[in-house]
Amino acid sequence: MTRKHPLPSKLAGASFTVVDAHSAGHRAMLAESESETLNGVPVTSPARTFLDIAATSGVTLDEVIILGDALVNEHRRYAHARTAVISLGELRAYVDSAAGRRGAARAREALAWVRVGADSPMETRLRLAVQRAGLPDVLPDYPVIDELGQPVFVDLAFEKYRIAVQYDGGHHLTPEQQRLDALRAQRLADAGWRQVIITKLDMRQGDAFVVGRIAEALRRQGWEDPRG
Repeated sequence: MTRKHPLPSKLAGASFTVVDAHSAGHRAMLAESESETLNGVPVTSPARTFLDIAATSGVTLDEVIILGDALVNEHRRYAHARTAVISLGELRAYVDSAAGRRGAARAREALAWVRVGADSPMETRLRLAVQRAGLPDVLPDYPVIDELGQPVFVDLAFEKYRIAVQYDGGHHLTPEQQRLDALRAQRLADAGWRQVIITKLDMRQGDAFVVGRIAEALRRQGWEDPRG
């Protein structure tokens, strides 16, 4: 018998099955802290679920990182506040305590790439492409301060070069969201920031295409590309 631990909304559509240690036929014993009850159903804790997914054959490292980003994501933006399922510090402590267990090494490898501030799997994939390409340090969910002293949160920021990178998914096609996006673009421009918009179609072109667009914007802002 198995139970499913519900994943954060950003992973809607993904379903990972883990074994319930309280059922006949279980394959792993759980410590008390590794299980909890959700709506009357026993499930594995978020940290244990992360470990189990990391140990699952067929799940890529990037998918484990996406899950980690989803679990630890938190921010207090007025329109889209998020509360972490588990803090990054707590998740790291759990994985450290699980050293030597199945999945622990891969979970630790994934955690080296996990960051707080990604609101979707595509935002995580975009950040990973940027970090692995040798571009300057990038900060997720960065508050650019506009001319009125108010924050404009951007998905990824190259602070030194004043480049804001936004991943715009399908919901950005609605008239209301386009109005808000235009206002965001104006506020960023007035604050002296250059914006690069990345879409799903851009991502389908591959990492090299996306990274190339961002690298070109960085060079225009004074970055000396050491990659040649």
